[in-house]
Amino acid sequence: MLARTRVPTILLLFVIAGLLFSGCLGAGVNDQTVEEFLEEVSAAFASMDSGRIADLWVYPVIIEAEDEGDPDVEMEREDLKSFIHFWLFMYKIEGYSIETFEIIDSDAGEMEIAISDGKSAVVSNAAFHVKSDVPDPDPDDEFTQDLDPFSLIKIGKQWKFDGANEFLTGVFAGF
Repeated sequence: MLARTRVPTILLLFVIAGLLFSGCLGAGVNDQTVEEFLEEVSAAFASMDSGRIADLWVYPVIIEAEDEGDPDVEMEREDLKSFIHFWLFMYKIEGYSIETFEIIDSDAGEMEIAISDGKSAVVSNAAFHVKSDVPDPDPDDEFTQDLDPFSLIKIGKQWKFDGANEFLTGVFAGF
């Protein structure tokens, strides 16, 4: 009789332990820091994977028109992924790949991260540094470009870019 009650108890303990170790019960899952998000951004761009890059934003992304009177463009994830894929495809055709992509301090000073209410942040004094691997070496294969301040928003435990910011337009303008 005692053996019958032990088996379900032992099975229950194994199930609970499995759920804890897999993270299903929230154990061991920490909130992402802004610094970890910026590392994720660097890794995503270095991978040249349009889906991975597109996952860095919260949607819809609204890109404001440059000329007065032109309509703003609203992009969902698949639209932005296609846009990024097009740009990366053009570079790949030319034989380009990204050897290094990192977000660093700008020439203006040390990068500043201002977090308000724990769910939104503004990153300023940031720049991105890219070193490309190209078939015909060129002095422009490595460059650094300062970025205007950009906003982040926390969704669950992950940080995301909050809409169209200078990071998106600055990165693709720099290539």
